[in-house]
Amino acid sequence: MDPIVCKSCGARFPIKSLSEDDCRQLDDQHDYEEMAEELKMLRNVQAFYHRHPEAEGNIRPDLNRILESDDPEVREQLCEGTPFDQIVLRSPELPGNWVASDEDRQVVQYLRTCSFSLGPRLGFVAERDVPIEGRAEFDARDSVTWYWPHWHHFEVDGTLSIKISIYQHFGHGTGEMQMKPGNAEYAFWSWLVEQKAYHRPVQDSELPGLREEWSRREISGA
Repeated sequence: MDPIVCKSCGARFPIKSLSEDDCRQLDDQHDYEEMAEELKMLRNVQAFYHRHPEAEGNIRPDLNRILESDDPEVREQLCEGTPFDQIVLRSPELPGNWVASDEDRQVVQYLRTCSFSLGPRLGFVAERDVPIEGRAEFDARDSVTWYWPHWHHFEVDGTLSIKISIYQHFGHGTGEMQMKPGNAEYAFWSWLVEQKAYHRPVQDSELPGLREEWSRREISGA
């Protein structure tokens, strides 16, 4: 594992030389610095909207544009399971005064890569931009999970594996969700992966409605 490098003096410390408390404090410092950096950018967004009030709500994240796109090439890539960040979109034309300065261009790029409501998000991050010992933990509700029912397979023992993507304000990751027979959710997910109507990315917010649909079909025997 790579050593820890001090940003001030460049000294290097092997991970094994650090105590559990040291590692926890370093993790806290890292999280705090990320929040501070996000707060700075959110305030830049706020200033950008003051300069260009007509821009608010009119610069949409690329992820939203991909999911709502009617472009056959984009839809085909979605069905093939191409990662979102590898799908190329045509750059939207924006008024010249929105991208006239380096700061404005940075804000526009930020708005194209992040999805948030400025007021609530700014309040959330500002509340946590305090000394680490008094700061609340990062809220898991800031993450979004996408499931890919058409990217699944069953193991010999019946274990079901489904591709997932997790997006948070600082990045994203892709992996698999595995579920063995006997799990309380196994029947639901086994049903969902067979539904061609949902052979597309499914957001976690859709799951309650899908579970209700599955329950109704189970009761009716459809």
